[in-house]
Amino acid sequence: MLIGYMRVSKTDGSQTNDLQRDALIAAGVDLTHLYEDRASGKRGDRPGLTGCLKALRLGDTLIVWKLDRLGRDLRHLINTVHDLTGRWFEFASANNIGLGGPDVIPNRKAQMKNSYPFFNKYKSKLALIAMAVQEPTLTYRNPNTGKPFSKDEFVQFAEDYLGADIIFWSTTSPWLTKK
Repeated sequence: MLIGYMRVSKTDGSQTNDLQRDALIAAGVDLTHLYEDRASGKRGDRPGLTGCLKALRLGDTLIVWKLDRLGRDLRHLINTVHDLTGRWFEFASANNIGLGGPDVIPNRKAQMKNSYPFFNKYKSKLALIAMAVQEPTLTYRNPNTGKPFSKDEFVQFAEDYLGADIIFWSTTSPWLTKK
């Protein structure tokens, strides 16, 4: 199901959500699945957003006109996405569903702040965890050694920290080539 959220900042009637509403309807959102707030983005209490996020179920798609309509600031937007990701992992855990993740890049800052902590938290609760080491990933270097990550480093991080049961390797992985 498509669920839409829209927000205008001013409550005095000087702003309308017509442009947002038209865009969400054009994207296929049914009028009965539109949520809205008329409040400054700085306000933390947004009942429309709260209702929208509660209405989301696995398989639904949340549509917003622009990302700044969804979050008060970058931190709020990131927290909202983290909350939704947590719900996804909870659902997978409760329903014996396996998950796959982003490329395995040991201790990569961006992933250590995003999906990796969820895999770590749920590694013993998910039916299956599958990860990939794709061609571009093979070019990343271990910041401690300055050398490309070894197969053992990928495997250790994927299994120990992420809980990976399966690792898909790029066919260009040096340890897969015949000698």
